[in-house]
Formats: sequence, structure tokens, C-alpha cells
Amino acid sequence: MLLSGLYDEFAVAKKTTIAKMSPGQLKKWKNGKLRAVELLITVTGDKAIRRLTRDDALKYTDHWTERVVDGEVLVATANRNLTHITGMLSAVSKRHRLNLDRVFAGARLEGDASRPRPPFSPWWIVNRLLAPGALETMNDEERAVVLVMINTGARPSEIINLRRRHIVLDAPIPHVRVRPDGRVLKTAFSDRDIPLIGVSLEAMQQFPNGFPHYREHAIGRSQCILLRSRPPRDRDSHTLFASPWLQGPAAQRRDAGRAKGRTDGPRYQEAEIWRRGHGLDLKRKYIQLIALVPGMQMAAPLRLVRTIAS
Repeated sequence: MLLSGLYDEFAVAKKTTIAKMSPGQLKKWKNGKLRAVELLITVTGDKAIRRLTRDDALKYTDHWTERVVDGEVLVATANRNLTHITGMLSAVSKRHRLNLDRVFAGARLEGDASRPRPPFSPWWIVNRLLAPGALETMNDEERAVVLVMINTGARPSEIINLRRRHIVLDAPIPHVRVRPDGRVLKTAFSDRDIPLIGVSLEAMQQFPNGFPHYREHAIGRSQCILLRSRPPRDRDSHTLFASPWLQGPAAQRRDAGRAKGRTDGPRYQEAEIWRRGHGLDLKRKYIQLIALVPGMQMAAPLRLVRTIAS
């Protein structure tokens, strides 16, 4: 079994995982691993998997170290490729009893500190993103996706993949249901029901059947919708994928955020309120504390005040 066949063997070992993925998710999942294998082969040659040694692992690690030092890639990119190789070798080793788990053990570069994306300030959302004409470069569907994000905290890919059966507009509390439904959710906490309030409800009412134009290409489309349209940003480091997407003053975060959670699954996993067993009325109560509407009055961020003053 050669390295060039590593992914194929890995795919067999992961059949149950692959079966849950959408075509777009599978393509992204597969491409990253194939690229990692191709790079490994350029470093070690297309040798038999069982003949991989610790020296091969160190050569591959050195290859990525040099690229990081030269400024070609980030440490996170290097470690992601190393993780791909480690994961594939571990699965294939277990399947064929090859005892290769330790070959790439510890083969990660230092300095890969996680930097959370900064949230947009509520002031910026209201006075920039919700300002008249701010999103005019987007088409109607793209604009609706952004507006649904504002008071739900849902990811673009989650919104784009909503089916008609997941959009409940005629209930006493209108809401959307984030479900796997032919694709894999990012975390176990991503499976949730989210009340629709204000601009998010108005936007969803315009598209009660979801966004089928983007749904078939959910991975790529959700990543390019906002980047291509380039809406105004609060800071250079901001993206519209920041989670939580809006985060209020300290008091709001403490009372409505940390204590009871937000609608975004990953950053507030400890918040039991967002699990499916809790009622929509309770969720709506806390969303209303932080919901944003066009034209509402709120204090500008201190850094913005200082910039204007200077």
C-alpha cells in the first residue's frame, strides 16, 4: 500500500462519517487531505505506508517549518496539514494493524495560538450594516442571509442550507430549525431551534422556502457571498463569520449572553438554554434583550470616539 493510496484507504475506514456529509462538505473534506498527501509524497517519495519512519515525519515537519519561516504559510496551515496526515495514518494503521500511530506523534509546530475573531460592535451593525444602502451591492438572497444572521447568530452555511420544513413562520413564535439533514453540522451543539426577531424575521419571510440557489454550493457560496460583496467592516480583522456575530455591552453579555447563552452553538456550549429541549419562548426572551433594529440609539465604541476626537 503506497502513500498515493492513503486517502482511498482512509475513506474506506471513514465510510460512516462520509455518508453523513453533503457533496460540498465531502469535497472540502477530501481536498484538504489529498493536498496533504501530495505534499508528503513530494518530501518522502511515494513509498509504502508501512515503511514510513520517524525521519520521514521530521522531514515533512521541517518542510512546513521552512515555509512558515519564509512567510509562505501560517503555522495554523502547517499544523492543519500535519493533522490530516496524522489522522489518516492513525485510521489506516488501526484498520490494517500497522502500528504507525507514533510515526507523526507530536509533529506539530509551535506558535499556533488561537485568536478568536472579534465581534462586530452593536453600534457598527446598526449604523453601518443596517444603514440605508449599506448592503446594496448584494442581491436579495445575499442581503437576506446577512439580516438573518444579525439576530440569530447562525452561520451563513446554516442559513443557506435551511429547507422549507426548517423555516417555521406561522407558529406563535416564528423560528428556524438548524438540523443535519443531508450534511454534517459543525458541532453537536449546532443542532438547535432559533427564534426569529426583527430584521431577521422580516428577511426570512421574504424567503420562506430558503435559498436553493446557494444551497447546492453551500460551502463555497457561504464563504464568498459576503467577501465578494464586501460589506462595511468594523475592523480589518472582522469577517461576517465571527461568532458570536454581535455582542453587546458587558451588562448585556453577562445577563443575556453568558448567563443564558446565545443562539450560536460553539461559543456558548455551556448554555443549556440553546439545546433543543428548552422552549422557544425562553430563547426569544433573551434574544429580545440583545436584538438590533435599524435606527436604534446606542453608544459608539470607545475606540471610534477616540478616532473621531483625534
